[in-house]
Amino acid sequence: MTKAEPGSIQAIIPDTKNNKLILSVEDMSSVKTSKFNSLFGTEKDFLAFIPKISTKLEADTTNYGDPFPSGSLIQSNTHGCTAGYFGDNQANQVVLVTAGHCANVGSTEAWYQPWTEDPKIGNWTFRTTSSNSDGSDAVGDAGYITLTSRGGNPRVPYPNSSTLIPYTGVYTSDMVGDTVYLRGAFTGALSAGVITHSNVLIWWGNSGYGYENNLVFVQSYASIGGDSGGPILTDYAWDNSKGSYTFDLAGTHVGVATFKDNQYIPDGAYKVYNPIWRSYTDLNLDSIYVVH
Repeated sequence: MTKAEPGSIQAIIPDTKNNKLILSVEDMSSVKTSKFNSLFGTEKDFLAFIPKISTKLEADTTNYGDPFPSGSLIQSNTHGCTAGYFGDNQANQVVLVTAGHCANVGSTEAWYQPWTEDPKIGNWTFRTTSSNSDGSDAVGDAGYITLTSRGGNPRVPYPNSSTLIPYTGVYTSDMVGDTVYLRGAFTGALSAGVITHSNVLIWWGNSGYGYENNLVFVQSYASIGGDSGGPILTDYAWDNSKGSYTFDLAGTHVGVATFKDNQYIPDGAYKVYNPIWRSYTDLNLDSIYVVH
């Protein structure tokens, strides 16, 4: 993955609800104001920015056992979901990010991997929630477990559980037509789909969510109940320096949306994911783990 120059635009996403363009900009802090103003002028109220995502590099010592990889089965006494990705919170604690609806609002319950009779991996700590009917508090569907006894492994099982493919970067473009992949623990496989819509604001209406924002629609990777929170991956390619294939991390799976007689979206069922930059922002993470 080639690192972009500071100030280069990684993605331009229309936000028609707020009449803005959302720009993903690499290292905005090091860009001279005069340079940016020459491109967009001094009146930039129509612009919003995706924050730069800090990544924490980890040596490539692949081991499926302990710590467990992204895409693994995780369970509490009330829910079963899929491990999404690993990062650090602002307290410098290692956390496992998954879908927010995997736990009830206010939950602090224990989580285990893979089964509830196995040793505890940590406790549910935080999740997003929304309720306003006007969409003013819209968020992405995300939450995390603070890990207490086992660290994170930024790799996914593919094509089987005995082979792990690392993810080495993050993807924030969410461009229509791009291919993405879901690894779901309950499906037990990695499957592909194509992005059809991005930056979608939608009324979810259950599991502690009213409106959710910036969602990405895909047709159609395979998913079933329990795959929620599973990692969404892209940019599957051979890396000569590693002698293996690699992915970039795009987000986490949150569910399925079905449309009929909708003015803007063709009829059909769409798989839905929460983009990586949205969960990184909503959960106030300090960094995300990737393999170098």
